[in-house]
Amino acid sequence: MPRQGVQLKIKKKKSLLLSLSNDGIIVIAEVNRDAEEQKKKKTLWAREYYISKDCLKANLKNKTFTDISKQVDYDGKIYALTKDLS
Repeated sequence: MPRQGVQLKIKKKKSLLLSLSNDGIIVIAEVNRDAEEQKKKKTLWAREYYISKDCLKANLKNKTFTDISKQVDYDGKIYALTKDLS
């Protein structure tokens, strides 16, 4: 018999979204997959694209993007276009 008051949390699949931040920096952000529904509803997402983990790895390896997760207030991993940081 299940315990009363216990809730199961479904682990959401994370995706990588190439986007433009509010302050004009090109970023790759780790987002919940339910963002896909938001994408369909908002025209503001018109220039945002999901990318693969391999694409991110290649961009980190050649230093095109830099991990800025510890420097910003964001719930998840986030990477900025390196030339936008200078």
